[in-house]
Amino acid sequence: MKALGIDIGTTTISFVVVDGQTREMIKSYTIANPGFLETGVSWEKIQDPAMIMHKVIHLLNDILCEYKDIGVIGLTGQMHGIVYVDSYGKHVSPLYTWQDERGNQKCQNGRNCCEIIEEVSKTKIYSGYGLVTHYYNNIMGQMSIAAVGLCTIADYLGMVLTGCGNKGTKEKGTSEFEPMVQLSYEAEQMTLQGNVKIVSDPRMDGFSGETYVDGFEDNGDACEFEVEIPEDGFYDLDFVSASCGGEKTNQILVDGEVAGTVKTEEETFTDAVLKRIYMSKGRHTVALHKEWGWILLDRLVITDSELLDQSIYEIDTPLCNPEASDEARALYSYLCDIYGTKILSGQTCDQGPYGKEIQAIKKTTGKLPAVIAMDFMDYSPSRVAHGTTGYTTEYAQTAWENGQIVAMHWHWTAPEPYITGDWGGSFYTSNTNLDLAKIMSGEDEEGYELLMSDMDVIAQQLTILKDAHVPILFRPLHEASGGWFWWGAAGPESYKKLYIAMYEKFTKEYGLNNLIWVWNGQDKDWYPGDEYVDIIGEDIYPGEHVYTSQISKYLNAATNYSTGHKLVYMTENGCVFDPELAKRDGAMWGMWCTWQGEFVVKSMSIITLDETYTEEEMLKKAYNDEDVITLEDLPDLKTYPIREGF
Repeated sequence: MKALGIDIGTTTISFVVVDGQTREMIKSYTIANPGFLETGVSWEKIQDPAMIMHKVIHLLNDILCEYKDIGVIGLTGQMHGIVYVDSYGKHVSPLYTWQDERGNQKCQNGRNCCEIIEEVSKTKIYSGYGLVTHYYNNIMGQMSIAAVGLCTIADYLGMVLTGCGNKGTKEKGTSEFEPMVQLSYEAEQMTLQGNVKIVSDPRMDGFSGETYVDGFEDNGDACEFEVEIPEDGFYDLDFVSASCGGEKTNQILVDGEVAGTVKTEEETFTDAVLKRIYMSKGRHTVALHKEWGWILLDRLVITDSELLDQSIYEIDTPLCNPEASDEARALYSYLCDIYGTKILSGQTCDQGPYGKEIQAIKKTTGKLPAVIAMDFMDYSPSRVAHGTTGYTTEYAQTAWENGQIVAMHWHWTAPEPYITGDWGGSFYTSNTNLDLAKIMSGEDEEGYELLMSDMDVIAQQLTILKDAHVPILFRPLHEASGGWFWWGAAGPESYKKLYIAMYEKFTKEYGLNNLIWVWNGQDKDWYPGDEYVDIIGEDIYPGEHVYTSQISKYLNAATNYSTGHKLVYMTENGCVFDPELAKRDGAMWGMWCTWQGEFVVKSMSIITLDETYTEEEMLKKAYNDEDVITLEDLPDLKTYPIREGF
C-alpha cells in the first residue's frame, strides 16, 4: 500500500507518494497555487477555494490513476488562513490567507483587531491569524449569512474529498455533487451551420430565453460554441436539448476532434451530457454535429467533472458461470489483476495468428497483439450450404498455444428459409425476413428450432476448444441495439431472450465452461443481467485519426449497465486510442481490439500498413507504451494463479 501527502501552500501545492512499508518517496509533484484574487485592496490577501480545489482534484485524479494502491491520504496546508462554510459544507467565502492584513486595519474606536484582542487576552497576536480575521469580518459585517462554521484550507479539502464541500448534503444520508465551475452558452448566439436555424415555440417546455435552434437534418448541420475554460481540467458538457420523436444520438467535437456522442431521449428540454472531457485553460470550440439529428438545442452548460470513482476498477466477483473451468478462471483472474493499470492490445484477424493484419502490426511496431479476435461466421449452416469452410477453431488453438488470448464473435448468418437478399450478408436485417419476436414468443416454432440447430453447430466447435483447454472471450449477438443485425431488429426483449437461451444451452447443455461471456449490446435496455455477463464490450468507430480515449463511453459502460462492477473492453475499434490520453482521462479500457482489413492493411495480398485510420507513429506509440500489454508481455496463462473466490 502507498500513502499520498498533499500540502496546500500559499504559492504552491505539493503532492508526495510514499511507499507504506519502506517509507521511501516514490514521486513528488509541485504545481502553482492559482487561487489569489485581485481585489484592488493592497492589504487584502485572499484566494479562491474553488479554484484551489479544482487544481488539487485534477492532479489528484491523475495520481490515483497512476497509483491504484494508494490507501491513505494525509493533508496539510496554510495554518492560519480560514474559509467559511455553510450547513452543507460548501464554502461561502474566499480563503483569507495568513498574509491578509485586515487585522491591522482600524475597526473600532480607532483601534485595530489585534490591539483589541491583545487587550482582552493579554497575549500578543498577529494579523492573519484566523481568530483575528474572523473578529474583523464579524465586526465589519463581512460574513456571509449562510456561514455556520470556519476551517483551514486543508480541512476544507478533507471535506471535499470525503463528501462535503463540493458534495453538499441536501438531506441527512444523501449527497450530490456540486460543481465549482458552471459556464452557460445559448445555442442561438453561436455559429449555426447548414439547416440549423433559430426558432421559438411557446408550447415547448424547459428552454432558456425566448428561442432555441432547430434543423439538425442533414450531414453538415451543426452548432459550434466558442467557450472560455478557466483552468486545465476535466469538464462535463451538457447539451440541453429535446428530441423530435424518440431517442436521438449526435456527435460532439472539441477543437475539431470527435470527443464522443450525446443521447437526447426526452421530447422536452433535458440534459444530454458528455462526461469528463479534458480541456486546457483558454479558448476552445465545442460543436454538436448531426449524426442522427432531429433535436432541438437550447444551450451548452459546462461544469467541472466529479472526481473519478476509482472503485470502477475493482472487480471482486467471479465468472457468471459457477462451473467455469480452471483455464477460464485463471485467464479471468489475470484480466482482473491488470484491470485499471494495464491495457491489452488486440486485433481482429479472420486468417488467424499469421494473417496479414498481425504481420503488418509486427512489421510496424515490433510487437504482436496480446489478443486475437476471430469469427465463427463460416460455420453458420446457411453459409456452409453455399460452400464456405470454417478454420477459426484451428486458428484459435494455434493462437492459444502461441500464448495469445483468444476472443470469438459470430456474424450469425440467418437460417436459409429467412434469407431474402445477399446470402453472404444475411446477418444484416436488410437481407432477412426473420422476426425474432415471433420466434422467441413461440409463434414461429420452426424458426426457434432452426436457431437452436445453428447454436448446436457453434457449440460443437466451442466443445473442440474446451477439450483443448482453450479459454475464450466469447462475444455473441454483438451490437444488437443498432438494429442492423437481425438479432437486434425486433427490440431488446426478444434479443435478451435469445442471449439467455444461448447462455443456457452452451453452459448447461454443452458444459462450455471455458467461455468468458462478453456482452456487447451497447445500450442499457438490452442488458440481460449480471448473471449472464462477465465483460462489457463497446464497439467504437470515431473516424480517421481520432485518438481520444472515448472516456464518456467508457464511463457509461462502467456505471450504467451492471449493478456492480464489470470489466469494460473496447471490443471493436477503428482508430487505436492514445494510451496516454486514456491514462490521463481515467478511461482504462481493459482492451482495444482493432477491426480488420482497411483499418490495418491496404490489401489482403500484401503486408502494407494502411494509415487511413491509425497513423504509423500512433500505432508504434500505442504498442510500445509501458502500460500496454502485447503478446511479449503476457505471463503463462496456462499456469496463472486463480484468485481466491474466483
